[in-house]
Amino acid sequence: MKTKRQLLTLSLISLLAAFSIVSAGQESTAAIDTRLEFRLASDQQRPGWEPAINGDATIYLAPDAALDHTDLAKAWYEPQGQFHNISVHFTEEATLEFARLTSKNVGLKIAIVFNGEVISAPAIRAPITQGRAMITGNFTEQEARDLAKRIQTSINEQQGSR
Repeated sequence: MKTKRQLLTLSLISLLAAFSIVSAGQESTAAIDTRLEFRLASDQQRPGWEPAINGDATIYLAPDAALDHTDLAKAWYEPQGQFHNISVHFTEEATLEFARLTSKNVGLKIAIVFNGEVISAPAIRAPITQGRAMITGNFTEQEARDLAKRIQTSINEQQGSR
């Protein structure tokens, strides 16, 4: 049986391989299919909420994303001691929405879902009003850097299409 870290690593390697933009040393002009969602989540089943795996546990996700990659202004790699994280800033409008969402749902979780897979689902302990979130997990430095780059590329593409 694979450990949680091995499964997460395999999932991220699969995602990175599937969305690779470098081919024979040349950048591709094909769009990167990257979808990052922030969805309310609970440890308890709720009507209409779908089950998802979060590490070794099953959580239940709200049917619709509260926010997604189109609501982000910036993403970057941010180490903290031995941990490798991805920080994101929301747009001004999304900052207000995230503050409202987290204010009304203290005690639930906010699942961070990347291309259909739950990366993490931290508990909402207090309203998050500053327009910034950190994606944490058992990432290696390279995994966190690659994921931050993928998210930022998606943000850049979205901003370019506006």
